[in-house]
Amino acid sequence: MSRRLRIVEITPTLGVGGAERVVVHLARHLDRAQFEVSVVSLYDRLGTHLERELDAEGVPTAYLGKARGFDARMYSRLWSTFRRLKPDVVHTHNNSLRYVYPLRVLGAAPRIVHTVHNLAEHEVDAPGRLLQRVAFRYGVEPVAIGEAVATSIQRLYGLRPRWSIPNGIPVEHYRRSGDVRERTRDALSISPDARVVISVARFSRQKNTQALIEAFASSGLPAKGGHLLLVGDGAERSALELAVQRLGLGPKVRFLGVRSDVPDLLAAADIFAISSSWEGNPLSVLEAMSAGLPVLAFSVGCLPELVTADCGILVPGSSSEGLGAALKRMVESPSMLPTLAAGALRRAHEHFDVRVMSAAYERVFRESL
Repeated sequence: MSRRLRIVEITPTLGVGGAERVVVHLARHLDRAQFEVSVVSLYDRLGTHLERELDAEGVPTAYLGKARGFDARMYSRLWSTFRRLKPDVVHTHNNSLRYVYPLRVLGAAPRIVHTVHNLAEHEVDAPGRLLQRVAFRYGVEPVAIGEAVATSIQRLYGLRPRWSIPNGIPVEHYRRSGDVRERTRDALSISPDARVVISVARFSRQKNTQALIEAFASSGLPAKGGHLLLVGDGAERSALELAVQRLGLGPKVRFLGVRSDVPDLLAAADIFAISSSWEGNPLSVLEAMSAGLPVLAFSVGCLPELVTADCGILVPGSSSEGLGAALKRMVESPSMLPTLAAGALRRAHEHFDVRVMSAAYERVFRESL
């Protein structure tokens, strides 16, 4: 085929989640000499920085005005969109496949690739799982974001995907100079010598942030002038704020909300921590590693594929006490943090740069035809 391949990326929204960032990274970094990329969001604009990034890059983006819950209008709106864009490959994310797959039967979406961004049991609801059980056998190419996700697809759907592609990010974007660290700490009223732990995550049952707050409390860091920065928002914020009060942590734990200056905040920290009960391949961990931060987390999902012994500590089980003990060990060893920091940065460059991910998807798209 002499012309560029037309790829349409479909996502429910362009919010601030990991799958949405993968969509934007692919739209920006696929080889434009070979691929013509458009993005479709089922919902309307949300005013996010990801939407602004696509605008700034000149990526054609359509917003289809989906209502909450099931919206049958999406079939006709996607049909019209596909007739206009004439895609060679449609790449779906999260629960968008339920609206796209029926159109394949009618010939509007000739080739579909679907990325599973979480453990399969947690990706979509029961009707979505039923549809994907059929779709993965008849015409849709599933892609896992890690071996743990691939195994979950095999466990749930009875087939193993041909492709496993770790998420990638623009690694260099997360490097900051020492003056950024100083300036950000000064803006947060944090002293230069204080130990700072940061977490970037949605406040949800999956992310289990209360376990991290309890681990921070039990580590002894608050009494030694340490700080915990929580970047994000979500349904459990009020409960987490109450937990901070109950544990007497006061100003030692800061709720910073959703931020667009995450690289600067990472530069101000010493350790990145996440306490998820289950995970796919979290971009927040890759961002932290790209910023040269050691990672502390529970050993769940694809995290063992990301965080090796030379760049962080993964704690078995789900005990906040165990997480707190590991955090204490990290900060009390003079050589551990710089050694892990160097390992995290090296691993991010070698394995998780957006160019590695984009090249892998380019191969998937070509071979799906």
